[in-house]
Amino acid sequence: MIRPIPFAGLLLAPVLLMSAVGLRTATASPETSLPIDFGFYVREEVACRNFEWLPADVDPPIKLVGKRYMSLNAGTGCDFTSVERKNDQLFEVAMACVFFMGGQHDSFDHRVTFRLLGAGRVEIANSGSVITTSVFRYCPQDQLPEPFSRNDISDRLR
Repeated sequence: MIRPIPFAGLLLAPVLLMSAVGLRTATASPETSLPIDFGFYVREEVACRNFEWLPADVDPPIKLVGKRYMSLNAGTGCDFTSVERKNDQLFEVAMACVFFMGGQHDSFDHRVTFRLLGAGRVEIANSGSVITTSVFRYCPQDQLPEPFSRNDISDRLR
């Protein structure tokens, strides 16, 4: 069962929502994952315990990356539909996303580029109407502030 993930006071449950409203869901195979640690990534210049985040941030300082899933921002979650390896460090990922907030939802396709920088660091470049590129580093969940440190994210990591 997929449980909603409290994401800084908001519910982030796009997979459950997509199923409930009959929207498409990604059909990911084992090849649709990245060779990184799965879990929370925080913008590199910010300490794991000390990031500030506003739900309206286009490119928030925290991302949840799973085997076939990534959160874009509050209320927007994406399932990987394909992962294309460009070289050993560069991956282009196509995603099917659902934005859900305040009872409204919208689905859309999105692309991101992951550049693996080593030692738990990754550069994530979002494409679309606003192009953002940020370097994130892996943060163990127990090093994050509430509510992130206590969220059950196991469904997203598989």
